[in-house]
Amino acid sequence: MEKIKELFIKLKNKFIKFCKWVWEECKDWHTVVIFAIVVVVMYSPVWGGYLCHALFHWKWCSVMATAYLAFWAGPFTPFFPMCIAITLGIRRIVDKIKGKDNANRNSDEQNMQESFNAKLKEFSMNDNHIESAIIVGPYARGTNTENSDLDICLITTNKNEMVENPDFVKKFGAFSKMQTEYYGACTSIRVWYENGLEAEFGIVEPSWIRLPLDNGTRKVLNDGYKVIVDKKNYFQNLEL
Repeated sequence: MEKIKELFIKLKNKFIKFCKWVWEECKDWHTVVIFAIVVVVMYSPVWGGYLCHALFHWKWCSVMATAYLAFWAGPFTPFFPMCIAITLGIRRIVDKIKGKDNANRNSDEQNMQESFNAKLKEFSMNDNHIESAIIVGPYARGTNTENSDLDICLITTNKNEMVENPDFVKKFGAFSKMQTEYYGACTSIRVWYENGLEAEFGIVEPSWIRLPLDNGTRKVLNDGYKVIVDKKNYFQNLEL
């Protein structure tokens, strides 16, 4: 008797654990929608049979529907466990597809960023007025998302010319829109490129990085930066 009681307790605990696992897997609305669709499809012989009987007076359809309901889709049949299994299987497939899509999207974004950084380095090295080029913000920290813009800071002795004639943005690709924004010592050229990248070129003079650092400069750099070009070694052993 004790062994039977222990076996019953083990089965009970396993059943409770299984129910909790199913609940955790099915409690989000995506899974609930999939489960509802699966149940409707699996019940189609029932509602379809009664519907055919009502529309066409085919009695055999209602007989088949009743038999299906009694012997396959009733409360003491494996109908609902099978529906749950099918639902979780579909959800696994959907998650796997989404995972591949996210991986491909991340790979495309990384390739786009690497290509942009290479162009930025080449452009900065070939422009005698640019002393340093750095990436700041989310892309520098590695926390960028698909909605993040790419923030660039260009330290140049030719700020006014770059702001008045921002033709340099064409070197990074075709764009659909461009606007100029003013933030004190920094003037930004915001560009929406046709490949989906939104870039903000912050144009500053060398005084922006002069020691002791201005509070605004220190705040930007403390938020994270990545050096692309540093001809004057401004960022070598820089203490923030």
